[in-house]
Amino acid sequence: TNVVPHGVKWWRYRWEYSYVESSIICLLCLIAAFWQKSHDWFRARLSGQIHDSPVFLADHLPHIALATWTRYFWGEMLVLLLTLMTLWMFARTGFFIPWMRFQFWLTAQQLNMPTDPVIYVNLSRDVAMQLITSVMLFFFLTLKICYRAMQNDRDCRCLEQSRRDELAEHPVAASMIGKFAESPEEFAALKKGWFEGVAYRSSSLTPRGARGGAQMV
Repeated sequence: TNVVPHGVKWWRYRWEYSYVESSIICLLCLIAAFWQKSHDWFRARLSGQIHDSPVFLADHLPHIALATWTRYFWGEMLVLLLTLMTLWMFARTGFFIPWMRFQFWLTAQQLNMPTDPVIYVNLSRDVAMQLITSVMLFFFLTLKICYRAMQNDRDCRCLEQSRRDELAEHPVAASMIGKFAESPEEFAALKKGWFEGVAYRSSSLTPRGARGGAQMV
């Protein structure tokens, strides 16, 4: 061919970068899945002990969106930290030497593969950091959803309890509940119409509704 390798693209002609990277990603996913399962099991055991405690109060465990986000974010960070520590242990114990031989056996030496275990060690660390960065980016993007959910809960509470002073200082978000109601009167009408619609559907769509005996909600 007339393709001349040069610059940063030279690695494509030394060995199959995409294949090696994908195999490292598979290894990382297996390690992360193991630690995720271990974390979930350990957390379930501790949660069971907490709920069985005689001084347990459910009100002390918040269920708002931001609290749930924080709990799962730090849980995933712990799993990723354990995954990174496992990679460090693999590098120290020479795990990537048999891993390299396994890949050569798997491909029947038909692909250009690295022959130095140090390359696998460095690549695994790079891929691990990419994985950690991707997970953190995902959580930071979902954090905006949590904040909007909290804002919507605050707006609905102010509308339902007719807190006009708070509504005057902090108007309802136009992109959330503000699309349907901006005042306590509009919110009350919206709520009444929703309950009437539920009552109508429960009466007309249930088998008991055909006999006129559906329970009103």
